[in-house]
Amino acid sequence: MNSEYFIIVSHERYLSNSDERRTFHSNMADYFLGIWAGRPKPFQFSEHQRRMFNIASADSEADRKVPAQPYIFTTNNAMQTNDVATIRYNLRKLSELPFQLIRAHREDDLYREVLFNYDFLHAKLSCMPLNLCVFDYESALEFVFDKEVNDIKFQTK
Repeated sequence: MNSEYFIIVSHERYLSNSDERRTFHSNMADYFLGIWAGRPKPFQFSEHQRRMFNIASADSEADRKVPAQPYIFTTNNAMQTNDVATIRYNLRKLSELPFQLIRAHREDDLYREVLFNYDFLHAKLSCMPLNLCVFDYESALEFVFDKEVNDIKFQTK
């Protein structure tokens, strides 16, 4: 019961404004795309932070130590299994990236990185049921009315 209240209050406080909600989803999409992995991300200090830390400019950047987000994690277990690589799929990326891109209204990235990306589709189909891939297309239809997405959807049935 407490978690339900937390979700409701959090949604009202942080996600009630559609522009802010889209920005949060876009930031999460950037994380799963690995855009800021190994490079500094620009940000702005608030006016309060500038006064508190005696900072002249509000603009700055820092390496946030964001990990890369490949589709597949591989490890070489040479000592254990005679040079056999262990493959582990990035389930969070494969499930979250479509969700975040759709809700961020980033159609071009959605098409390029998910819906029409062979590597993404291959990885997702290798570790998840087909209906979850179809769900990505159906979810896109709720937000985007694009002929290519409609064509793909009807061909899968």
